[in-house]
Amino acid sequence: MNSVESASISPVAMLSMADHINRTNASTTKSPKVFGFLLGTIKDKIVNILHSVELPYAEGTDPKKGRSVDVFFLRDRIEQCLMVYPEYKVVGWYGDYDVNGEGHDIEVMDKQIGDEAKSELCILLLNFGVGGYNPVSGSNKNIVSGNNSMENFIKAYKKTNESDKTKHKFSKINCFVNSASSEYANVVIDHLNHIADSNSDEKYAKNKKNIDTLTQTRDSINKLADNLLLIHEFVKNAQANDNNPQTSFITRKIEELVYNYQKGSKTLDSLDKQTDSLVIDALSTLTSKGNILEKIVEINSMENEMKKRKEFF
Repeated sequence: MNSVESASISPVAMLSMADHINRTNASTTKSPKVFGFLLGTIKDKIVNILHSVELPYAEGTDPKKGRSVDVFFLRDRIEQCLMVYPEYKVVGWYGDYDVNGEGHDIEVMDKQIGDEAKSELCILLLNFGVGGYNPVSGSNKNIVSGNNSMENFIKAYKKTNESDKTKHKFSKINCFVNSASSEYANVVIDHLNHIADSNSDEKYAKNKKNIDTLTQTRDSINKLADNLLLIHEFVKNAQANDNNPQTSFITRKIEELVYNYQKGSKTLDSLDKQTDSLVIDALSTLTSKGNILEKIVEINSMENEMKKRKEFF
């Protein structure tokens, strides 16, 4: 990990983190800070973050002594994820933290997650306008523009080998979004802007910025829905040609996604959110009918395994 120079984040991983933050921020009770671990690959000095998985804190955590991870839950969740994605590894973790103000928490988390993952990690520190942070600004649009700057959005770090204990143990690395699916990235950014704006003391209906954000979100949602409808037609044609009953699963999932996005839902209504995220990811990489059928088998196998364990990601 010390040779890594940058982190690439998929829109699917960003959307998952956004959903996590939105639900935590909307809770009627005082929720702990958001955090979870990251799955992906490391290649050519780039950490490719493909999925994010949320985690709970250990019960009875004393903030004064630094938060800690529910190790048994973490171990079980890592085992499940690596069973579903044997080609991936745990490449890092994310949290709503201030690297300067909460260094002890960060070091505790990094060690506990690193020990269980048996690997060195990168860290994403989120600036989503929650937990006392300043709201994300319009400059986040840079994520899907030419310069792909994420300075005001997410900051990524890696552990250093500094022997001098007076120096920080983490150094900053470049961070950018994999904008192969720019429509997905647009939806994520607008969703996050909405989260930040909702923290305002002003009433929602009177907040002009919220209205602007919703307008942008609607436009992005329409683009995404159009793309999904086109893919839906493609899948239906494949189903008609092959008479393969497994295609009905992905067809149904696409219908659910299109319906949810068209009605303006900020988060997916399906109870099986992780499978929905995987379907979005599968759709973003489809190139041929054969690839579609391969992804259908993969997703069905994963869902059946999760049902056996009576747990859903």
